Amino acid sequence: GLVSPLGARVLASAGEAYTGPVAAPAGTRAVDCRLVPCVALTYDDGPSDLTSGILDDLAARDAAATFFAMGQNAQAYADTLARMTKDGQQLEGHTWNHPHLPQLTDAQISGQIVDSTVALEAVSGQDITAFRPPWGEFTPRVLAAAGMPAILWDVDTNDWRGPPDDVLITHAVEEPRAGPIVLLHDIHPVTARTAGAVMDGLLDRGFQLVTVRQLFGGELPTSGAWRRAP
Repeated sequence: GLVSPLGARVLASAGEAYTGPVAAPAGTRAVDCRLVPCVALTYDDGPSDLTSGILDDLAARDAAATFFAMGQNAQAYADTLARMTKDGQQLEGHTWNHPHLPQLTDAQISGQIVDSTVALEAVSGQDITAFRPPWGEFTPRVLAAAGMPAILWDVDTNDWRGPPDDVLITHAVEEPRAGPIVLLHDIHPVTARTAGAVMDGLLDRGFQLVTVRQLFGGELPTSGAWRRAP
């Protein structure tokens, strides 16, 4: 109704109706988590054959999450990692092959981080600016050798134990309070199978599903270890 007669003729010549601008992906929007309750779902150890389904669930709900992927999986799942970028999901590193970092030398720790970062950036097009230490194990020496902030969690769903679907859903939906980082793994069938129900439950509670970067106000810290937004 707002289009001028000239505009109407231009649209008619194009052969398709004007539908307005395309909305930016959920993970790239500005969100003030000080004003709205936010939760950051995070998925470790992938990508795997299950990750695409979780991405589908996020897309269906116009929602965002963060994936901490291992470098050794980058080439085999290059298309999945590229889709994360296209969909506006956040990608960060989870080392090359999930070692116990405190048991490694400084050079080995650095190699785990650098090799993973290079591999993930090459196929995704995203800048990797943080890492999640396997098993949450870190020391000041590990942080110094890694050279980037460690993003941990404050809600552990224990999905790796293979709980019944309803137990995982209840734990993941009811435990978070405003501002949490929730640990999940996109390599377990129960996690993939219940992903949509977990997202719906959190949305029903009034949460906005955001990336870790959005949870931190759009910029991650440059150092330290973090379990939730400051």
